[in-house]
Amino acid sequence: MFGPLIRRSTGASASVLLVMLGSCAGGGDGAATDAAVVDLADSGAGPERLVEQRWDAYWDARVASENSGRLGEAFTEVASGKALEAQTRRLRNYAHHDLVRVGQPEFRDVRVRVSEDSATVLACMNADDWTAIAEDRPWSARKYGWELTGSVMKQVDGTWLVVDEMSTEDVADMGATC
Repeated sequence: MFGPLIRRSTGASASVLLVMLGSCAGGGDGAATDAAVVDLADSGAGPERLVEQRWDAYWDARVASENSGRLGEAFTEVASGKALEAQTRRLRNYAHHDLVRVGQPEFRDVRVRVSEDSATVLACMNADDWTAIAEDRPWSARKYGWELTGSVMKQVDGTWLVVDEMSTEDVADMGATC
């Protein structure tokens, strides 16, 4: 299901970008809504589709959060644990640098693996158009094109939540490519 991944090293500028913008990956229209989060349990959709639907809601909420600079209830409804802690730190860092995100990333090739009450989601993400405004000035980061991103999800009280973001090394070990 997952092919080999060509590993590439990143320089100091990429590290700075990741610290400033956080691990990029996301999708959707930037706003999670009740209409966008449809309960698929009654539709006969398999667990993979349910996980993917919640992951989409996570990224809608994450984009809205980073574009507004506020955590928001929509985010806390789709994330917990380390993912929630990471977003809180990310937003605190953005506020410290007077930075908010603008635009949104693109996703393709979403791959879901489900094992009982846990799942991983890998996807190709392009965050080149998900830029930022820092100190009221547009901030343009280096363009990376399509890159892999990954999330760890757990089912809690019947609801799938993103509980952690996968490291670059963990994603590479999954053997996926974009």
